[in-house]
Amino acid sequence: MFDQILAAIKIRQELPDAIGYTFIEKKDIFKIPHEISMDLSEEALEKIEQLSCLYFRIDNFTTSVQKNIRVLMSGSYEYLPRLIYHRRDVDVGFEVTPDLKEILINELFPNDSVIIQFYNPDRKFNVDQVLIKEKTITPTMQKLAYAKRHPDLAKMRFTASLLIIVLLFLTISSIFLGAHAYFTRSEHEEKMSEFTENSNMCKYELFENSADKEKELERRFLQLGEAGSTTLLINKVPTLAELKLKDTIVLCVPTKPRDKF
Repeated sequence: MFDQILAAIKIRQELPDAIGYTFIEKKDIFKIPHEISMDLSEEALEKIEQLSCLYFRIDNFTTSVQKNIRVLMSGSYEYLPRLIYHRRDVDVGFEVTPDLKEILINELFPNDSVIIQFYNPDRKFNVDQVLIKEKTITPTMQKLAYAKRHPDLAKMRFTASLLIIVLLFLTISSIFLGAHAYFTRSEHEEKMSEFTENSNMCKYELFENSADKEKELERRFLQLGEAGSTTLLINKVPTLAELKLKDTIVLCVPTKPRDKF
């Protein structure tokens, strides 16, 4: 039991960190209340009305502080991005390098997120990748973060995936069983066809079997010749040894005369 607990702990330690990033929503047009717009100049109001925002989120669902987070971008945007923590009401320490199209975030605390607000991004704008301590965030880390971010959706996806696997298993099983039944039926039909052909060449005779008639049964069975296989088929046994175990036996006696032993 103790070894199993240690094994479970080891597996948990080997799992990658649940760290991921995503765009929260599509580009939104920034709107302000009408009462505030009445106090603004026409120039300021025109800039605000032309303002659009794109929100980008980085999640740290771990128990460790993540430092030196580099956000690498392509395309362009206007104005200085705004960064806020999801849980903490403090300023985010960051540095923007426009020439390198990069934002360096000093730290992201455990079980918290940082939201970056980009203003007026162009059509080519995108976040290409996010590096933490000079290492990229892997697809597995992204999936783990997605499961933490949307637990209900993750459960639904897991259930759907499990259902698909079960359906595939049932489908493959039904195909296998169907094929097995088909070949078994074909084999049975082949034997029955052979039996039908042979039935025109023999007449059926009941043989009441007992221990003292074993020698007689062997002699009668040898006299059947090729009809012996039909006799086994009629009695649903594969060999003469099993035929001897039956109490009542149906013999397929050839109608054409055969040479006696």
